[in-house]
Order: sequence, then C-alpha cells, then structure tokens
Amino acid sequence: MGRGFMLGAILGGVVVWLCRDAALEYAEQRLRPARLRAADKLKVLQEKAENLADSAKEQISATLENTRGAVLPRGEGEAARHSRLRGAS
Repeated sequence: MGRGFMLGAILGGVVVWLCRDAALEYAEQRLRPARLRAADKLKVLQEKAENLADSAKEQISATLENTRGAVLPRGEGEAARHSRLRGAS
C-alpha cells in the first residue's frame, strides 16, 4: 500500500509539472472576466467612498463654522472676529 501511494504521488507530481503551462493558461482565461468585474466594482466603491468623504467634510466644516460663530462675542464684525482668531493662533 505504501508503494502505491508513493507511485501515485510521484506520477501526480510529474503530470502537474508537465501540464502546468496549460493549467495556468486555462486558469488565466477563466479568471480574467472575474477580475474585470471585481475591478469595476472596486471603482464604483471608490467613487461612493469619495462622495461620502466629501459630504462629511462639508458637514463638518459647516458645523465648525456655525459653532465658531456662536462662540465669538456678539456685535463684533466679521473682520474683528477674523483678526482676533488670527491673533489667538
């Protein structure tokens, strides 16, 4: 039984070694469409993520601007507010 197993393993290795180019070519042909679909889906995901990031950035900027306006003393002009902020940093 041990000889049969060894002979099968050796013959299997030889077959794989002899047919590796054909097997690799077959796999490449079969995988190409799947890779193209995956690349397309990744592009769509990238665009959605960029849009979400832009939207979040706009919301954060607007919230911080409104909060800054609420924190500054009332009655000051916009120029005075900016100069005070520049002096504080």
